[in-house]
Amino acid sequence: MPDQQVAVIGGGIAGISAALELSQHNLHIHLVEKSPFLGGHAIHYTCKANGACQHCNACLVQEQLKKLNKAENVHLHLASQLQGIQKKGDTYYLETKQSPLFESTKEQEALKALANTEGWEHLVQRGPSRHNIPLYTLDWSRMEGSTDPSVILPEPANGLDLNKKERSELIQAEAVVLASGFQPFDPRRIGTYNYSSLSNVVSALEMEKIRRTRGHHLRPSDNASPRRIAFIQCVGSRNASHGNLWCSRVCCPYSLRMARAMQAEQPESEITFFYMDLQNCDREPEKTLNTCRSHFRFLRMMPVDILPGENDSVIIRYMSREERIKEDPFDLVVLSVGMEPGADSASLARMFDIGLNRHGFFRPASEGDRTIPPEKDIFPAGAATGPKNIAESIEQAKEAVKDLLTHISSQEKKDHGHERSLVFHPSIDHRHGMDRPNRSP
Repeated sequence: MPDQQVAVIGGGIAGISAALELSQHNLHIHLVEKSPFLGGHAIHYTCKANGACQHCNACLVQEQLKKLNKAENVHLHLASQLQGIQKKGDTYYLETKQSPLFESTKEQEALKALANTEGWEHLVQRGPSRHNIPLYTLDWSRMEGSTDPSVILPEPANGLDLNKKERSELIQAEAVVLASGFQPFDPRRIGTYNYSSLSNVVSALEMEKIRRTRGHHLRPSDNASPRRIAFIQCVGSRNASHGNLWCSRVCCPYSLRMARAMQAEQPESEITFFYMDLQNCDREPEKTLNTCRSHFRFLRMMPVDILPGENDSVIIRYMSREERIKEDPFDLVVLSVGMEPGADSASLARMFDIGLNRHGFFRPASEGDRTIPPEKDIFPAGAATGPKNIAESIEQAKEAVKDLLTHISSQEKKDHGHERSLVFHPSIDHRHGMDRPNRSP
């Protein structure tokens, strides 16, 4: 295979895994990620082991990222927004715009010092993993609120050039892996849960970040260890009123592992699950559920609403089996939010001229009824194609790479004399909201 170039759109676990798999071949790989840090949502997940491995696979994300840092033929384009696409013949030209990064040793030291300076730490973002390179960056959204940041920043930041500008790049690729990921359901859309107003009602991803930064599960209002904890399943999934009729698949095993880890940290905690039914619970579902039922309380019903209680507690109102409204107080409520199509999926589908399924996810290229013709040169992977856990995202990324390599090999045998006309899809700024995904089959 000649020294060709391919692009991977998205730097979550699927994009990282695809780039790693491609790096084993004689290719130049361009990994484009809109965030300053690789890892996507999964990089925030914490290990759930409580004396024994719980197969949460959070460690796989760290391992894959560490390996990627050593791949010399993978070129990273961080903090880069895809602006437009041109195609000439069999080659894509991806137009990107990159926000300023501070990658030099001197700049990283200045950012680290600024992050440790009281009153200024909010201007610095730190990568969620020690394997993130670079590890620090400026939070430009907060910088824009400063009247004259080049003057008011303290001594530690003097080594930073705040006049850096965005940089445009043109990336060439013979094929593309589309691993743009998913977005978590926004629980603010369920007004009766009062997620916006009650500080001790958090999403599962927020609880992961608390555990990662604090080393323990704590409730946000006072950083105290909660004793009475409730998990609410299927938040935003299997819900016709929100247009999400699918099961997000990962929420049940994910929440059960988190609950077991919490109880291992604090054995006296009392944990309650509100649920419709429990799906995909583990490799041995019956054994796992029997174990969990001996430790947790399970109520097969969804709450009516969530209200404020005394001393920052939270009251969950629900219908009892006797069809009466009951109220139970909790110190902390964790919402197991579902997985939705990525915020960029609809615009990426238009830019690459490919379809979405009826739910708004990309169709995997490796499905039996191949709905994306191979001549498209686009190979969707990971949770961009529908709800998947970490291990499944890694495996599907490998399948997408196999399809891509097969396609490139077949293209080598063709006569490249005929070229298609130049096509340009206008720029789209992914930072300022997206249209609703295309729901047509």
